[in-house]
Amino acid sequence: MRNYFIYILFFVLLSCSKKEKENFIPIEYLYPIENIGNGKQFNYYRVGSLHKKNSVVNLSIINNSKEQFLVKSEYCNGIKTDSIKTTLKGGLLEIYNFNLLYKTQYEILKGKIIENKIIDDGSELGKRISKILYNGKYREVLVDQEEKFLYDTIINIDGLEHKALVTETKIKTLYKKNGIEYGNETLNKKSYYVKGFGLYSYGIESKDDSSKYFQMSIDNLEEK
Repeated sequence: MRNYFIYILFFVLLSCSKKEKENFIPIEYLYPIENIGNGKQFNYYRVGSLHKKNSVVNLSIINNSKEQFLVKSEYCNGIKTDSIKTTLKGGLLEIYNFNLLYKTQYEILKGKIIENKIIDDGSELGKRISKILYNGKYREVLVDQEEKFLYDTIINIDGLEHKALVTETKIKTLYKKNGIEYGNETLNKKSYYVKGFGLYSYGIESKDDSSKYFQMSIDNLEEK
């Protein structure tokens, strides 16, 4: 599986439009804005796979004129793979990928947000639908996602019980050249969001691999 490790950011900050919400996940289950300070680093370790690819996500607040924004960047084994810019409430503004076309094109790709919304499917949170298109020099890639709420649960962290919610996301990545599809990848992701911790753990299933990631630590980013 070529790109299974690049999707974590989609499940933290993608927005919606229903009832003026800007994030599919309720704000209390995201990492508290007031705790970010000069930046935070979220360290995830991977288990259950032959490929030992640990993940790091950096979260920072940036100031632009009179507005503030959130920027999240993901690194896999020290290599930057994704970056997302959102409003403080999670509304998606910009998204970039550094790895999606790594075999044919070594440069930053800015994603075109074709669709990003929540639809009412009768469930507690609705369903998040997202379509992001990346146009490269030699091919284009469409990342199509559907995320839905599964259930509430309790997760024990360091001997203390914390409320959590669980979602499931189906992801299909289509590869095209000259408008003709020549390949695709499909994976399922199960995500656990814990109050006060944000995305705490997640599992990924594909035809080539199966693995789980757990939040190992949250550290302060060094000031630059």
